[in-house]
Amino acid sequence: MSDTEALIESLPGHPAEIDESHPDNQPVTVGEQVWYTLQPRTNYEGQLEDRVAFVAKVWSSNGQGCCNLVVLVDGTNDVDGCSNGTYWATSRCYSKEPMRDHWHR
Repeated sequence: MSDTEALIESLPGHPAEIDESHPDNQPVTVGEQVWYTLQPRTNYEGQLEDRVAFVAKVWSSNGQGCCNLVVLVDGTNDVDGCSNGTYWATSRCYSKEPMRDHWHR
């Protein structure tokens, strides 16, 4: 196991912490649509919101856990510097429930 793989496996939300018996916890694949939870830049109440994301790279060996995502955002309303409507979210971990800067199904 490489140092990078060991680091990824030590992150919160790594597949070892996921209940694999749940149907939502099947291995994620490149191109799959998931939800990415963020706090929009213009949301001053601090509420979290989900945005559609597509898996670009799966980092964990069993297809769950950390992924690189292409997130479709509401431009600069969500993230500074995202005027083209996409946000590159790298090395983001799975969370069973919506949690800021994590992906879920």
